[in-house]
Parts: sequence; C-alpha cells; structure tokens
Amino acid sequence: MTKNKHTKKASILIDWLDKSYHFNNDFGYKLFISVAMGILSTLFLITFEPVPVNTLKITSGLLQHAIFVGGVVLFVLLVYYFVLFSLFPSFFNPKSWTIGKQLVSIFCMVIFGSIIFWTYIHKIADESAFEGKKSFKNTVYYVLSAGFIPLVTYLLIDDRYARYRKGKRKNVKEKKEEKRNILKKKNPTTTFVTVFSYNKKENIKINTTKLIYITSESNYASFFVIKKNKIRELIIRKPLVEVEKDFANFDHIIRFHKSYIVNANYVTNILGNAHKYELEISYNNTKIPVSRKFSKEQLEELIY
Repeated sequence: MTKNKHTKKASILIDWLDKSYHFNNDFGYKLFISVAMGILSTLFLITFEPVPVNTLKITSGLLQHAIFVGGVVLFVLLVYYFVLFSLFPSFFNPKSWTIGKQLVSIFCMVIFGSIIFWTYIHKIADESAFEGKKSFKNTVYYVLSAGFIPLVTYLLIDDRYARYRKGKRKNVKEKKEEKRNILKKKNPTTTFVTVFSYNKKENIKINTTKLIYITSESNYASFFVIKKNKIRELIIRKPLVEVEKDFANFDHIIRFHKSYIVNANYVTNILGNAHKYELEISYNNTKIPVSRKFSKEQLEELIY
C-alpha cells in the first residue's frame, strides 16, 4: 500500500515536471532579463547584505563586491540565453520547454555562478578571512543567499509575462477566428482563385488552401502550391502588386515583404528580432523575410 502511494506521488511529480512551460525566446526580452537581474542582484547585496560581506575583507569595499556579483549574474544569464541556446538548439526549443527543464536550467546557472564566485574568492581574498568558509558547498550557500530574492523575482516576472502572452495570444486567435468566420460568410464557396497573366492570354487556377507562398522576380510571379503531397512551382507573367489584388478577399494570404505573399496558415514560427524578422514554414523548411514595417505584435496578430 505504501509502495503504491510512493509510486503515485512519483508519477504526479513526473507529470508536473513534464508540463509545458512558456519560454520567451525574444532577443529583447532575454537581454532585458539578463541586465535587470544583474542590477537587482547588486542592489539586493548593497541593501540587505544577506551574508556578512565584511568577513570577506575586500579592501575595495562593499560596492565593488556587489557590482562584481551583479556582473557574475549578468554573465551567467548571457551565457545561458545566447551561448547555450546556440550550441544546443534542440534542447532549448521553446516549443518543447517544460517545468523540469526550467528547474534544471536554474540549478545549472546557480552551480556555474558558484564556480565563478568560488574562483573569485580564492584569487583575490585574504586566505585567513575564509576559515571554515572556503568549501564549494559554502560558496553555493552564499550564492543562493545572495540570489534568492532576485531568483524569485525572475521567476515571478517570467511567470506573469508568460500568462500575459498566453492570454494575449488567446485573444488574438479568437479575433483571428472571428475575422475568418466573417470572411467565410462573405465568401462561403470561394476556395479557388483564377490568376490571369498581365496580357490576359494565360491563367492558372490556385486552390488557396494549398497555396504556401508567392514570390516574384521582375514581372513574373511564382506560386508554390501543394499537389499530391509535393510542392510545385507555377509561374505566370504578372507583377506581384497585381497578384496581391487577386487575393484581397483572403485575410490569411498576406504580403509580408515586397517580394513575398504568404499564406499565414502555413507559418509555424516567427524568427529573428526587430532588425530582421523571418517567417518559418516547416512544410518545406523555408524562411521568408519580413518587411521592417511589421512589428512582432503585428506578426503575431496576423499569424496566430
């Protein structure tokens, strides 16, 4: 009976650790969190001194010591967000991020910070100042003491922001669905568009549900469509600005760039930052450039 209870508790814990956890992969947000946590750690040490700093006998004083700790926090977070994410993209995939991965990451950050601070202590401090305090275990305790409030603050900010983003995306999806329903009422039977060439001598019939994206070169438009589970390219002589008019009644077929019109239903992710966003289409592993006039919020509203 006791064994079954323990097994049930372990199963509940595993299920909880395996729950999805929103991870914001936005460049600006990650940079903001890194800098903010570094500053907060510095201010927290100066204000509260969670571990008596005077036992360190740092000749340059509390301020420099606190700034160093804040710098360590900043450095650890920058390595975590920007180096590890680049080296291990499959593990740090926002779509498969879980509570368990988040806790493991926090643990690794604490250990990494402790290693840096332990090295710092042994290199610049007076040996006699650390009687009984030189072990790595005590260094971890110091880091946890100094970082407890900043760490809790980080988790609260991250959780609140995740809830805000989740609610915002839900509202965007509801509005998007509402727009689509209105459009369906206006065009209940329209799924095909006949595109005529510029001289009206040629035409191609496009099934909008199978259209992935349209691109152009000179006065020719290329339509990438799905036919028999394969992607085919259909070409017709017509400027993209005129092609855009042919799909004006379809709110999910949008011109995101001067050279691209994209079916938003096939977009799986928004990549990049404010300097250069790209739309990822996993169906054929394509990345579509986005005009700078679109903000991240506008893209999310149009796509999700």
